[in-house]
Amino acid sequence: MVKKIAGILLMASVWGSAAELHATCSGCSIGKEKLQCDYYVAGRGDKSRQEQCRIYADYVNIDGAYPKAAWYYLLAGVPQKALEAARKGLEQKQRYGREYLALALWITGKRKEAKKELGRFFSDVPKHDYFERDRKVLLALYPGKDLQEFRP
Repeated sequence: MVKKIAGILLMASVWGSAAELHATCSGCSIGKEKLQCDYYVAGRGDKSRQEQCRIYADYVNIDGAYPKAAWYYLLAGVPQKALEAARKGLEQKQRYGREYLALALWITGKRKEAKKELGRFFSDVPKHDYFERDRKVLLALYPGKDLQEFRP
């Protein structure tokens, strides 16, 4: 009986510690927002979950991961914020953000500038095989923006 009570107290202590850890872990909910954005919005084209993308974009934008923020702003449906984040990334020499700048420019109707930036992206970034995948994801989220035509 004593062992049983000791076991119950030990388990209660562990659960209490886990709950306390989760309550103090600011990154835990951010990770959840990212997972939900990736799964529902990027993976399934579910626009009803775009707020999770915006929350995550705001978080990584503050952290200085500007190209990543730009991508998640595009997923969130706020291409103007994606433009700002991508430009900040380029100021910081984060060259891979040029893809998101080009996509955001295209989506906001600046097609000539978008084509120029896309050309720079393909010449600056040696490995760019993910571009086609990213473009297809955005096709579902921005159906009226003719992303089908946006190619190198």
